[in-house]
Parts: sequence; C-alpha cells; structure tokens
Amino acid sequence: MTLLARFDDHADAPDGERLYENRTVLVIRTRWGKIVHQEDFYVDTVRMAEFDRRLTALGITPAG
Repeated sequence: MTLLARFDDHADAPDGERLYENRTVLVIRTRWGKIVHQEDFYVDTVRMAEFDRRLTALGITPAG
C-alpha cells in the first residue's frame, strides 16, 4: 500500500517569532502493516538550512 501525507510544519522562538515554516509531503510504502520505504519532499530545503543557522545562533544544536 502506498500512502501520501501532506502537512505544514513550523517552529516558533520563545518570544513568539516564527523561525521556520515549510510544507512537506511524505510518500510511504507499507507491506503487512509495516513501513518499508519512506520519502520526504520539502517545498523549500533552503528554509531548513536557514532554520539550522537560526537555531545555532540561539545556542541550540540542530538535530542531525
């Protein structure tokens, strides 16, 4: 079975400033109820790199 999921993602700073916003589509293939393959598609990957830079500037280590 192939599943598609689209969602909007965002992250806000403690002061309420929007640090990150992006749209993502997941393509998931399952077999017998288990995920056997997953692909993630982001509308704008540059936003992700900028988010990592902003987290680092706030003293937060981005997840790898």
